[in-house]
Amino acid sequence: MIDELKDVLELATGATKLVKEILDLKPNNKNCDDDELILANKHDSAQIGSSGVYAKIGSSGVYAQIGSSGVYAQIGSSGDYAQIGSSGYSAKIGSSGYSAKIGSSGDSAQIGSSGVYAQIGSSGYSAQIGSSGVYAKIGSSGDYAQIGSSGVYAQIGSSGDYAQIGSSGVYAQIGSSGVSAQIGSSGDSAKIGSSGDYAQIGSSGVYAQIESTGEVAAVSGIGFKTIAKAKKGSWITLAEYKQDENSNWGVGFVKTEQVDGGRIKEDTFYTLYNHEFTEVQIIDETKTIILNRKKNVIKGLYLDSLNPCFVVEKDGVFSHGATVKEAKESLIYKISNRDTSMYEDYTLDTKVKFEEAIKMYRCITGACEGGTRNFVENVLTNKKKTYTVQEIINATAGQYGNNTFKEFFNK
Repeated sequence: MIDELKDVLELATGATKLVKEILDLKPNNKNCDDDELILANKHDSAQIGSSGVYAKIGSSGVYAQIGSSGVYAQIGSSGDYAQIGSSGYSAKIGSSGYSAKIGSSGDSAQIGSSGVYAQIGSSGYSAQIGSSGVYAKIGSSGDYAQIGSSGVYAQIGSSGDYAQIGSSGVYAQIGSSGVSAQIGSSGDSAKIGSSGDYAQIGSSGVYAQIESTGEVAAVSGIGFKTIAKAKKGSWITLAEYKQDENSNWGVGFVKTEQVDGGRIKEDTFYTLYNHEFTEVQIIDETKTIILNRKKNVIKGLYLDSLNPCFVVEKDGVFSHGATVKEAKESLIYKISNRDTSMYEDYTLDTKVKFEEAIKMYRCITGACEGGTRNFVENVLTNKKKTYTVQEIINATAGQYGNNTFKEFFNK
């Protein structure tokens, strides 16, 4: 998870560079060093620079570039594609425009963003960062950072010690490498990774995936069908859910285990199944509960549906199936040369029937029959009679072969 968020963490290390680049601009509108200066600009492509204490800067124009080196500055921007850099202590920065880039190297900064595709980097100590926009990327390298995000598909990376990170958005990706980090997530399908020692990680969202590689971590995943893994000596708490008489799911059992390196192995994902910690392996992007392993055949369950399955492996290639025979046949299909020429003239707007969409996806990606069936029956919602190629790409995001399928039509 830390490796996946390297580009996000680079936002923090690049924060100082962004600040310097903006502060070095020759402003075409305002450039003042007066204390308590108030600047307002609604023009597009404005360049605003300030070194005064207590400066207040506001911009609503598109492509604004704002730089401030003064202490206690207050900067507000509502224009799209804004670039904001601040190196002063205790700065307050707010942005609501799309695709904003915000860099701060001053200590005790307060940064808030509600725009889509925002990129926020902070390298100062005790920064407070809040984001509610979709697809936000937040990177922090300062110690004692406090980061909160409620936007969908947020990516959060922190390398500072004693960081506090909270996320409530769906599909969030959170990575932390600092010591004594505290990470909390309530959004569904979150992916959380921590490599710092003494981390405390808690998640209540559905289908969370928690990974801790630091020493003496405490991991709590009480959300529905959460999986978690940690290093030897760490503790993991998981919850198992059951249905009541009205078919509503609720917590039925909670269990805590220490990773001892034997019965509970380190660096191995577990979920709680039948009141016991049970190994989970992510095979072809499909979370599979491992019940039995014999040579190259695995007997297991799909985590999302708990339907039984078999997995066959050969030379590092895996295939799911409802039976061993089906899994072996799907493996042969996956490693064979498949004729995809009939789809070469398709575009992202080409419409295909539901059954043809499944056939096309398997042909191009080699996805096994069992995994595809499980996705269609238990993951894909709001099934339609026809799909465009682009809709298929969107629907299969995060599934086995999605990148291969996407690249096939983006040549």
